[in-house]
Amino acid sequence: MKKKIFSLLVLVMTAMTASAIEAPTYALTAVTEHGTVTFKVGENTVTTAKEGDVVTVSVEPATGYAVKEVSGKWYAAEANSRRIQAESPEIDLLSDITLTPDNSLENTWSFTMERADVQISVSYKHRHIWDFSVVDGNILKAVCQNQSGDCDVVITKTGIALLEEVIYGNNNEAAIDLTTFNEALGGEGEAELVSISYEGTLLNGGATYGPTATVPTLPGDYTVTIKVKAGGNDYEVETDFKLEQKTMVGEMIVPIDNCIYNGQFQEPTVVVKDGDKVLTIGTDYLLGFDDNVNAGLGIVMVHGIGNYKGTAYATFNLLDKELTADMIEAIADQSYTGQAIEPAVVVKDGETVLEEGRDYSVTYENNVEVGTATVTVTAWTSGNYRGEVKATFNIVGTTGILAVGSSPADTTVRYDLSGRKAKATSKGVVIVDGKKVVIK
Repeated sequence: MKKKIFSLLVLVMTAMTASAIEAPTYALTAVTEHGTVTFKVGENTVTTAKEGDVVTVSVEPATGYAVKEVSGKWYAAEANSRRIQAESPEIDLLSDITLTPDNSLENTWSFTMERADVQISVSYKHRHIWDFSVVDGNILKAVCQNQSGDCDVVITKTGIALLEEVIYGNNNEAAIDLTTFNEALGGEGEAELVSISYEGTLLNGGATYGPTATVPTLPGDYTVTIKVKAGGNDYEVETDFKLEQKTMVGEMIVPIDNCIYNGQFQEPTVVVKDGDKVLTIGTDYLLGFDDNVNAGLGIVMVHGIGNYKGTAYATFNLLDKELTADMIEAIADQSYTGQAIEPAVVVKDGETVLEEGRDYSVTYENNVEVGTATVTVTAWTSGNYRGEVKATFNIVGTTGILAVGSSPADTTVRYDLSGRKAKATSKGVVIVDGKKVVIK
């Protein structure tokens, strides 16, 4: 019986000893000034660990600091040397720990616990605190500070198309370059452009645009998002901008060829160009005309639609028309009267009858005596015609002697076309070339 009890006690003590040997625990401590150190075994946060446990060490730097170096020491069991007085100081048996970095997590390492206490030491360096912002719509600004609050670097990058208003056709400066950041900072403070993306809604009922790295080219309301990596951190800044329709200006209208007055409302051919691009009527613009009948300056109106807006104006010369002789209708022969003869003159441009005193004026020459008289038609300078043309008509004598009885005595008359002169002496008698002629 005693033998059985003794055997049982041995088994219990053996089990207890084995348990004590298999599961010793050791302290986990850290020396850290500008951050916190956390130990984990599996998912559990611990301050002690057993031999053989895999311990994860995570360091969280304080604001303004980054981890410079992490190291660990094993602290072996304390021992007193028999050769040293009892009051002598205790001796720590130290050795370095191999810390394996976790590439998937920042500031994280691991090690396998041995039979000793562990002390992790963390040294720090100042970490730049970045603030990226858009200033005045078109400046990407980066401010860098350290823990003390002193501003290390202030960089302003201009020339990037983060404008509040960008004009269609001039949007060629939208590429963003952080070369100046990299050159100015270097090392741990280097800034790196990660990505740029645009998205928005096109004007004039267009589709939604983006997100895309392609710089928008069509008018609309956009948001540009810039992602930057600096000092081990990711930053994102965005700003809104409007890509406006381009305003029509007169210089876009190619000089218009002259037109000649024709009495009709005229719409000459119009070509509109934006640089080398020929714009399309109905897609980019609409046309209007004004005051394009009478000679002078014709007016063209180009009203922008689609990617363009506003109205541009251009003029063209509406030249007056030159008078030609065939515009004057033939003038009938006129009978000699002894007075200046001024028959009516009809001037026509096609079916249009011109108006004397508005379109032209008339003068006469050699229009008293029998023979050929001349008419001169001169265009009015303020009218729709120019130049002058001439026409002629004939003045002819009578075919017989006028009735003498109705004429005063001694009145000189034409006898016939020969031009001979006669004097009336009494009823029915005239003297022609000194001879009496009786008129029957």
